Amino acid sequence: MSAPNGIRCMAKLLSFPAHAPPSRLRFGRFELQISEQRLLVDGEPAPLRARALELLIVLVQRAGHLVTRQELLDLVWPGLVVEENNLSVQINALRKVLGSEIVATIPGRGYRFTAPLESGPAQANDGPPPTLFAPLGGPHAKRQVWGSSQAPTPLSLVSKLKTNLPVLLPPLIGRSVELSGLAALVDRRPLVTLLGAGGMGKTRLAQALLHQRLAHYEHGVCFIDLAVLARGDAVVSAVAAALGLPQPGGSAPLATLVNALAPLELLIGLDNAEHVVDAVAELASALLLGAPRARLLVTSQAPLKVGEESLYRLEPLALPPADAGAEAALLFGAVALFAQRAQALDRRFEVGAANVAQVVTLCRLLDGAPLAIELAAARLPQLGLEQLVSALHQRLSLLTQGRRDAPLRQQTLRATLEWSHGLLSPTEQTVFRRLSVFVGSASLALAQEVLADDASGGLAQLDPWAVLDALGALVDRSLVDLVEGPGGPDDLPRYRQLNSARLFAGEQLLAADESAALARRHAQALRTLLEQGRTELYAGRLLFQAWQTELDPDVDNGLAALQWALAHDDRACALSIAPVLSRNMTGRRHAECKSLWEQVEPLLGAPASEPPLPPALLARAVRECARVWSNTQVGRAQALGRQAYELAVAAGDTQTRYLALEQLAWAAGASNEIDSYRGLIEELLGVEDRGWSSFVQAEGSWARLWEFMLTDDLPGGLAELQRHACLLRAAGMSDEPQQANAIPMLVAAGRFDEAIRTGEALIEGSAGARNRGGQRHFHVLNHLTRAYLAKDLTAPARACAAEFWSAAQRYDMQAYWADCAALLAALEQRPSVALHLLGYADAAFAAAGTPRQSAEQRLVERAERLAAQTLAAASHDSEVARFKAQGARLQDADLAALALADAPSRPASAQ
Repeated sequence: MSAPNGIRCMAKLLSFPAHAPPSRLRFGRFELQISEQRLLVDGEPAPLRARALELLIVLVQRAGHLVTRQELLDLVWPGLVVEENNLSVQINALRKVLGSEIVATIPGRGYRFTAPLESGPAQANDGPPPTLFAPLGGPHAKRQVWGSSQAPTPLSLVSKLKTNLPVLLPPLIGRSVELSGLAALVDRRPLVTLLGAGGMGKTRLAQALLHQRLAHYEHGVCFIDLAVLARGDAVVSAVAAALGLPQPGGSAPLATLVNALAPLELLIGLDNAEHVVDAVAELASALLLGAPRARLLVTSQAPLKVGEESLYRLEPLALPPADAGAEAALLFGAVALFAQRAQALDRRFEVGAANVAQVVTLCRLLDGAPLAIELAAARLPQLGLEQLVSALHQRLSLLTQGRRDAPLRQQTLRATLEWSHGLLSPTEQTVFRRLSVFVGSASLALAQEVLADDASGGLAQLDPWAVLDALGALVDRSLVDLVEGPGGPDDLPRYRQLNSARLFAGEQLLAADESAALARRHAQALRTLLEQGRTELYAGRLLFQAWQTELDPDVDNGLAALQWALAHDDRACALSIAPVLSRNMTGRRHAECKSLWEQVEPLLGAPASEPPLPPALLARAVRECARVWSNTQVGRAQALGRQAYELAVAAGDTQTRYLALEQLAWAAGASNEIDSYRGLIEELLGVEDRGWSSFVQAEGSWARLWEFMLTDDLPGGLAELQRHACLLRAAGMSDEPQQANAIPMLVAAGRFDEAIRTGEALIEGSAGARNRGGQRHFHVLNHLTRAYLAKDLTAPARACAAEFWSAAQRYDMQAYWADCAALLAALEQRPSVALHLLGYADAAFAAAGTPRQSAEQRLVERAERLAAQTLAAASHDSEVARFKAQGARLQDADLAALALADAPSRPASAQ
């Protein structure tokens, strides 16, 4: 009888004679007996037809390599013309037996056999069964090779150990560091608990480690899933069954199991222990005492809390910065996982420049949690990336299409969270849901203040110490993260829920009818916290940058409290919170600061029928609002400053009166009203108290520079800059703004080179600094661009203006930028562009009620004069007016492309 086609093919390709191929190939639970054309699964014949088996032999002979569809048709159906559909039918038949991972599809090309192979001689069917642990290939076992006749040394046990590991594992993405760290810990310690929230990838990491350690232990490894157990008293029997041991009976089953394992060296992985944690802890303690060569790796959402336990906490996948490019983003685990899962569903998908920002946003919104990222990728073909990202606020309803072969608790995001939530005690559930009222994180003191109950309120009674205990348990169960406090590693940590857990907890809070009460407590607690912070700052007990750092973690909580106050018409709460947040965010979160005052400013002049507010409270809020608009809308700031002054006088609040006078003096100086300015400064100096903190005095000194700028008094101006810079440093503030203000004064004095050197030094000094890209950096760019233009240095002015543009948009300073860009265009002999930009700036300054300062006016006049001179038309006056009128209709989006277009190489003619 001739050898079957598949065997002949394999013999030819592997250079074996057709009558003597390798007799047996093993991969995981499977054994391919080539001579008999038979596949065994756990020792039992698999129900495969001849064609499917021949197909398997061909794939095995090229294990690890692509076999095209045409090659398979030629080898399995030689000389026959068959439909490709027959190939798909046989592949599906193989996968029903082998699972979906061993034969991988290479889309559009063919298939690849992916399992690692072992080989050896055929074994008699009627021989003794293989013994426990023998085939695992530990350091004392002889690994079989083709042609070897040496059998493994049997052990004195009665059954065969199953590793219970999948034959093939999905790729472990973004966890190489964790795998190395966990392996090192397992090698050193007898009991390691891999801790992490549900859906964090604990099971995959543990399985990968066990696969990696197959040959490291004399008696092998075994993976045991405890999730299927309903009760802790089933743990011992489940472990025995998984190891292939007889069920331990009698009155001491745990002792029986420990005695059986006592002489063995092995690694046991216990997966999903959180719901039977007490029983697993008892088992672990017994094994540590009675089976010293056995090692345990436990995955759980909670620690076992037994002696010798070492914890390895699995954090979310690494996340890239929000502005990362595609190539850089793919180096981070979260993005790499999303890309891999998305490409598995749609091979056309790739992370590139056009979509990387959305992918990064998605991964960050999902906190880098692997399960959530995989579930999101499953929705990508239906929704597309943009809609998927925008729908993530409904993620508990959206992320529902998990793998069918996954446990039920991991098939949807909600099921994962419900599983974790169901393991909590009633008190822990209460704290878990109430913690969702915080945005970002909370200090322990703030959490206790908001989450604990007082004697009234009608909520379930919860004291501060119960809150502390419950927070500790939630941290242990990985449902709450500990994050570093503002003071660094030595500071008390803060408590934070991940985004998905917070959404789920918020649903629980609503269902418990506690949302309204907790939101009110939260707002009241934040009002108290922010008022105390303001007092510390203005009294000088905290320096400004230290105050910002201390308050930063609670800014988002403060913004949420402000929204509550606005929604519930609590003017006093809103006007207490808003000024403190505003002062903290100024120069760093300008858009949010602006939005804050757009919402709060209407409360500053509420109807008389409303309950009156304390004048001092209202005066402080109005004065801070005036300060925010002072650079961009001078008229608006001036009106608010006048209101703050009158309220402060009525309240007898001298300090707020002093600060309101500074706002009024600033507005007068910016409007070139020298007499009004001098009268306001005189009053300001009359009420100033040298006993006030350096912060208050520094806040009240900004406007004093106008005296010297309006009169072009360079020596006096430089002396004032130095005096104010000393105050700023004493208050813990940056003196860079006043250093930058020296630049226009030097330009006005004709000292252009010195002005340029000053600006360039400031730019170089801010490289990589915290404030680079912030409002202070913007002011340096503004002044430096003007210094270059004063000396007709168009190339560096153009480069500086290009960087200046992004800051101008961020801080609503487009009109100031347009003035600079107009002079640049005029110097580059682009007259129509220069006049369009001047027309835009004229309209913008008029709309804001902000006059140009004298130095700015001189710059504008020079730009218009140069542009008019360059125009070739005789009637250039009418051309100037026409171009400026057209410029007044420009939109912000038009400016950069117009102003920064390539300059002509020769003078441009009139357009």
